[in-house]
Amino acid sequence: MSIKNIAVTLTVVLSIAFFAGCVTVTAQNSGVPGMIELLKKNKWDKKQAAITFAGSLKNSDWYVRKEALLGLALLGEDAQSSSSQIITALRDRNPNVREAAAWALGGIFFKSRHVEIQNVVSALSRTLDDNYWMARCAAAYSLGLIGLEANTAIPSLVDTMKDSNWWVRMIAGDSVKKIQTAK
Repeated sequence: MSIKNIAVTLTVVLSIAFFAGCVTVTAQNSGVPGMIELLKKNKWDKKQAAITFAGSLKNSDWYVRKEALLGLALLGEDAQSSSSQIITALRDRNPNVREAAAWALGGIFFKSRHVEIQNVVSALSRTLDDNYWMARCAAAYSLGLIGLEANTAIPSLVDTMKDSNWWVRMIAGDSVKKIQTAK
């Protein structure tokens, strides 16, 4: 079994275990090896899981970084303390990681009033210029998820409605509508 298959399997197992309330994480463990060890112990805690997933963002394997970001997205607001690491991941050398970082920020800050929200909105707005169309799409969608707090991104989203990719244009337009109608 390849390392990527193991990472996918681990992510699925951890997601199921996490949502079933079977797993917790301690701050001493970080990265995929820590998650495997904790899975064996059947302990998991959302705030500590965020620390573990955030620790995996330093992994040299892009696929592990991407999966860690998707794990953070699943944690939602419990992963807000990882926002600076996720914002940094928006500048990752791998486009798949940048895309996952944009999705993670949308999932974590969905209709949020968190103190970091303007940093998140600014970072996502900059990602609207990414050279990878799926990262631009994820950033536009995530800004729409954030809602009213993303109103400063409307000019950037309007510019993105001229993107060369039709899907990015459509998502950007939809996000402008979501932000303008958010309450």
